[in-house]
Amino acid sequence: TVTTATATTTNIMYCVMIAVALLGLSNGFLIPERPEFTKREIATVPSIDAPKYMGRWYQMYTNTFGETFNGKDQHCVMADYKLMNATTLSVFNSGKLGSPTGDWRQIEGSATQISPAEPGKFQLYLEYVPFPGTYWVIKLGPIKNDQYQYSVVTSSDGSQLYVLTRDVSEFNLYEKEILDFVAEKGFTEDATKPIFTPHEANCPYVDKKQPNILDDLIKEIMG
Repeated sequence: TVTTATATTTNIMYCVMIAVALLGLSNGFLIPERPEFTKREIATVPSIDAPKYMGRWYQMYTNTFGETFNGKDQHCVMADYKLMNATTLSVFNSGKLGSPTGDWRQIEGSATQISPAEPGKFQLYLEYVPFPGTYWVIKLGPIKNDQYQYSVVTSSDGSQLYVLTRDVSEFNLYEKEILDFVAEKGFTEDATKPIFTPHEANCPYVDKKQPNILDDLIKEIMG
């Protein structure tokens, strides 16, 4: 149908723009200026029990900077983490764009602890991205069933925000505590304030990448 064709064309153009942006960054080209925000270094957690951090997480909040990487109007966003060795974990992020039946947005990579002296700081390496990012754990929830129940993550400059939970249905137990915390840490500006991530009853959660024409196109463009 015309609607389907238009949606496909729009998605392909989105994919091309992302790939071109990544190629531009890798070649030192000028990329549009980031939104204004107050840069700040937020203290990370003093300790983290890695095995208790592994497994399935569900994203409940992000912000404008998080949407820059994953797309606006995200739904059903989840992450799977697995230990690769004592300091490195594998990363698999998955979600849907627009609705639970929208296009997949998925990416794989790894995160490596920067220093044992600062256990909450990780260097992040994602496929298609020609430069490392940062993954700073700034708050952890209580331990239940041998797992942390929530995690609050940002980047080294305090721009990005990711609020993760183990159980969507129990997130309300911690939501106010978390939102008070992120407000205290300065996530209150237009570019950094929390944006809710919906998890509908028909959300599809998977443990590996799904076939996606956009993914194939990025691979072709990136080489």
